[in-house]
Parts: sequence; C-alpha cells; structure tokens
Amino acid sequence: MSRSLEFINARILWNTLFLRKIIIKDMKSTQKHTLFVAGFILIVCLSRLIPHEYNFTPVAALCLFGGAVFLKNSYRFIIPLIAIFISDFLLNNFVYNTDDSITLFSNFMIWTYGSYLLIVALGMLLLRKNRSVLKILISGIAAGVIFFLITNFGSWLYDPVYPKNLLGLLESYQAGIPFFRNTFYSNILFSLIFFVSYDLITQKKTDALAEEPLNV
Repeated sequence: MSRSLEFINARILWNTLFLRKIIIKDMKSTQKHTLFVAGFILIVCLSRLIPHEYNFTPVAALCLFGGAVFLKNSYRFIIPLIAIFISDFLLNNFVYNTDDSITLFSNFMIWTYGSYLLIVALGMLLLRKNRSVLKILISGIAAGVIFFLITNFGSWLYDPVYPKNLLGLLESYQAGIPFFRNTFYSNILFSLIFFVSYDLITQKKTDALAEEPLNV
C-alpha cells in the first residue's frame, strides 16, 4: 500500500514538473512569436525601402513563409498585409510622392494584395508540414506565377494604355515578363533561405529540449 502511494506521489510530482516546464516553454514561445511577428514586418518594410532591382524582394517568399509557420490562421493573412500596407504607405507618400497629398489606397492594391493572400494560402497548403527543398522550389515558382498573372491582369484592367480586348491583355503580360524574371529568382532564393534556416534552427531547439532534464 505504501509503495503504491509513493508511486502515485512520485507520478504526480513528475507530472507537475513536466506541466510547469510546458507552461514556461509556452510563455517563452509566445514572447518569441511576438518578436518574430515584429521582425517579419520589419524585414518586409526594409526590403522594399532599400534600393533594389525591380521586383527583387523577399515579400512573396515571406508570404509563403508566414502562411506556413505562423501559429494562428488570422496571423497568416493579417500580418503580411499589415507589413505590405506599411511599406506601401511609406513608398507612396514619402518616396514616390511629388506633392503634399496622402495616399492610403489605390484600385491596383486590390490585385497586389489579393495575389499576396493567395500566396499565403499556398504556403498554408504546401509548406506547413512535410517540407522539402523540392516543395519549397515549386511553391516559390508558383507564387511568382500567381503574382504575375493577377497583377498584370489588374494592370490591363486599369491602365488605359492597354486595349480592353485579348490583344491588350497579352500586351500587358508581355510587358510584365522582364519583371517576372526578378520575381522568379527572388522567390526561389529567399524561400530557400527562410525555410531552410527556420527548419534548421527549430530542429536544433527541438533536439536540445528533448535532451534537457527536468529540474526538481
């Protein structure tokens, strides 16, 4: 009887310590996730504000990345849009603006933001689990194609220079081909950097946690 009580008490103590370890880990994880979100927004903004080749930015790759690794579904869609909106606001009003007007939205933003939301969804579908280099490459290429097709369709729809017929639509896509090259290369490069780095870091932390003893 006494041995049974000792076993039960020992089991309760072990479960309590294990639960405490999980709670502490979750608190630290929440704090790190907050910093991660802030860093995500900062990277997107800086990547668009510093001098760079047209369309050679990590924005689409970060949308894939956010869709795959953010903990909450709302974060996966809202955080990339917030980051892109902040950088759009800074670019439109302090870099490209030639007068004192303030621009918050434009008709074309529907198409760019819509394409980024689809890229986030692509990251959720293909890269949340069982990631591989091949899947990352395919997702990066698919993200570029999504952005190219949707944004150039928006250009054809709103830009008066293009006739509103099939020939005008093809002209719009033809005009976007030089920019697609940079989109293609940047998506592949930055997607590999983000996902491979993240998976290596998280794997090391998982291995370290598994080896960490419980402190009594």
